[in-house]
Amino acid sequence: MTGRVGWRLALLGLAAASSVSADRLHFASGESIETARWWVEGETIVYETAEGTVGIPRTLIERIEATAAPGARPPLVAPPSVVSTPPRDPRPLLERAQRAFVARDFELASSLYLDVLEDDPRATDARIGYALSQMALGADGSAMQVVREGVRLAPASAALQETLGALLDRDERVEEALRAYRRAFELAPSDRLRERILRAERELSAARDYDFAVSSHFQLRYDGDVDVALANRVLELLERLHAALTETYQHTPLQPIVVQLLPREAFRSVTQAPEWVGGVYDGKIRVPLGGLTRVGPAAERLLAHELTHAIVQSKSRGAAPRWLHEGLAQLAEGRSLSASEAQALRALFDGAPESRWAALPFRYDLALALTQSLVERQGLDALVEVLDHLAQGLDLDAALERVYGERHADLLRECALALLEKRAP
Repeated sequence: MTGRVGWRLALLGLAAASSVSADRLHFASGESIETARWWVEGETIVYETAEGTVGIPRTLIERIEATAAPGARPPLVAPPSVVSTPPRDPRPLLERAQRAFVARDFELASSLYLDVLEDDPRATDARIGYALSQMALGADGSAMQVVREGVRLAPASAALQETLGALLDRDERVEEALRAYRRAFELAPSDRLRERILRAERELSAARDYDFAVSSHFQLRYDGDVDVALANRVLELLERLHAALTETYQHTPLQPIVVQLLPREAFRSVTQAPEWVGGVYDGKIRVPLGGLTRVGPAAERLLAHELTHAIVQSKSRGAAPRWLHEGLAQLAEGRSLSASEAQALRALFDGAPESRWAALPFRYDLALALTQSLVERQGLDALVEVLDHLAQGLDLDAALERVYGERHADLLRECALALLEKRAP
């Protein structure tokens, strides 16, 4: 995909150049170039530039304007059909791309969106769809290239500005992201954009004087109360956890993972999380470890929990349900269901009819109980396989049936009955 995008951008870059006494080639994108010599080779228009010879599909040329001065070298072959070639209707391709995106087939969606862009570089929906597909695959570099070109072509597109902001934010370029979010909000105000702006402002305010460190798989931001040697030990711990967890899940996120060590007050301000929350993964790992003086077991458990979220999110392409996210993260920090938690769940199941168990609101202890029961049943590798099926576009019940032969409601019912059977006499 990136090679085709690079070619497209290189071609549009050439459109800014011109030559003396030349015909003008007008592209469907609205750009144009001048060339002293061009000719036709099958379905390709070939023309000369100062950098060399360039060949492009005839379908990308809207018309050719004869502007060469008398005596200029003529084209080798005139293409009488070039100006009359009707553009391809992009709607069928765009609809196919959108169906592939909804089905979470992001590779196919990317390819189809790119086909639309080759026909119509001003197709904003296709640019955003391509960018979101590439982001889901962890290929933010390709997404950024296409979005920046889109902003150049359509600077008044709020959707492109917002997507640019999201990409910059994921790359820890929060100040630039904030500018893009504010521009998008000026163009099309929304509650979603307002929240993104407020979060970016809180993050900049909390971390303006923070230090920065990097390792193979992480970008670490930390406050001044953490010295460099300790920050390096945190990175070493993160890399050890990363090696273990990526081996467990047979998956390595393509993008570096951003980790922020924040003082507790700043953590609450940035995340708006309640007091009992020990860490957050919202595309970045944010933990209240500012002022850290040593890397102990508590810090290791917390980082293992949040890093599991990052890997599960990437592995499942964002499709893992919350109960599975939290169940796996709790297992990663070494938790198991306590006696008091088991008793609380028994009371919960006793207080609701069996037909409503699957509709019970989310609870951390219930997420842990169900995940733990599935691991005891077939091992952790089975849940890793479920994540693979979710990434391939299967819904939760279909993914669970592939691995366990049962749907979510049935598996939860078995977990509940097993807990009730262990009731103390």
